[in-house]
Amino acid sequence: TGEEEASLSLKGVQSVFNDTHNLSLILDIGGGSTELILTSNQSIECVESIPLGVVTIAEQYLQHDPPLKDDLDILNHTIRSIILTSSNIIINLIKSNYQNVRIIGTAGTVTTLAAMDLKLIDYDIDVVNKHILFYNYLNYLYNMIVNLHSKERIDLPGLELGREIVIIAGTAIVLTIMALLNVQELSVSDAGLLEGILLEKAGVNT
Repeated sequence: TGEEEASLSLKGVQSVFNDTHNLSLILDIGGGSTELILTSNQSIECVESIPLGVVTIAEQYLQHDPPLKDDLDILNHTIRSIILTSSNIIINLIKSNYQNVRIIGTAGTVTTLAAMDLKLIDYDIDVVNKHILFYNYLNYLYNMIVNLHSKERIDLPGLELGREIVIIAGTAIVLTIMALLNVQELSVSDAGLLEGILLEKAGVNT
């Protein structure tokens, strides 16, 4: 079930971030949807799945290589609209003007962004885990990659083959959520759902 998946994803993330924090938003951007898990002091407060995935968004709006400005404008408008109409978690955080929410990202988009920030030739879990991505850097990276052809983009350190198109959509989703919540930092967890399943099977408590 969705609740079981959220619980297992949280277990994986907590194997990296095992500290208590008043309010954390775990962000898991997938190919067809984005999962949001709001936690308070390590306990789940709310779980949402919104219809916003890097593959579906990229296939629909990134038809040119490099993308056209009009395509990017529509892409970003669509992402913002979907979030604001589909996510009660984010709406409530905006309305409450909560200043100390911590965002933790897991899964391929966020770990790839970390690898690109670190300019990793060979992926290294140890340096990716707990890496902090800053809004200004992500905005700079986004503006750089949208002006590159995918064949040029794939040469960037940290960007693995197969993500040269969808990384634009993924970065746009991350930037939109950070902007809506007015946060400047995103913490990275390589561990997520898969690690949570393994820990659960092994009977390990995080």
